Amino acid sequence: MEIISLNGLWAFQTDADGTGAQQGWQMAAVPFAQEMKVPGGWLLDGKHEGYHGKVWYKRSFVLDAQQAQKRAVLRFGGVYRYADVYVNGSFVRRHEGYQSAFEADVTAFVHEGENTVAVCADDVRREYDLMVEGPTIFSMPQMRFAGIYETVRLELRQPVYAASVYAALTPALDAVEAAVELTNTGAAQTPCTVTVCIADAAGAEVKRQMLEVAAAPGTRTLTC
Repeated sequence: MEIISLNGLWAFQTDADGTGAQQGWQMAAVPFAQEMKVPGGWLLDGKHEGYHGKVWYKRSFVLDAQQAQKRAVLRFGGVYRYADVYVNGSFVRRHEGYQSAFEADVTAFVHEGENTVAVCADDVRREYDLMVEGPTIFSMPQMRFAGIYETVRLELRQPVYAASVYAALTPALDAVEAAVELTNTGAAQTPCTVTVCIADAAGAEVKRQMLEVAAAPGTRTLTC
């Protein structure tokens, strides 16, 4: 897997009236007048202390012909509290919350050459969250890392990957059955080796099985 770090200075703009998306701020051609360090937080830069609401981050990255053929996944270590992710002007996904990392598969949105990723972040806790989460058990001060407070990277993965793995004991409790969901995002059948290892509580390997598979485009489940 190849990793392209997207940390550093991003173009930055506050969006007090929340109309940035309607104005096309997610497009590469729309310039922002300011910059913001990622990872970081706008409440700590000395210029935006006291501002709460929507902001926009934007930066570009370049893929060569070989990189553009791989599965491309944007990985965010953390954004407070809401994040709308755009790539090359197209909406990719929304993430809500701030305590966990999240990913966005952008394979269908990137291309060879220069690409642009834009993130609209919002640090204001919305009314529907208050209704779902209920009353706050303890008081937490306003997060000082509002915005993209953790690392951002683009992971270029191989087109064939294990989307999920599930293992369970058989009814007789004398063996383990494993199911591997294998996904091929490419356009061609790809030969690959799937290795499944079972370890005990101490981490010592108990069983290993290797499967030679011709992975067709799409998703299939392997059992062993």
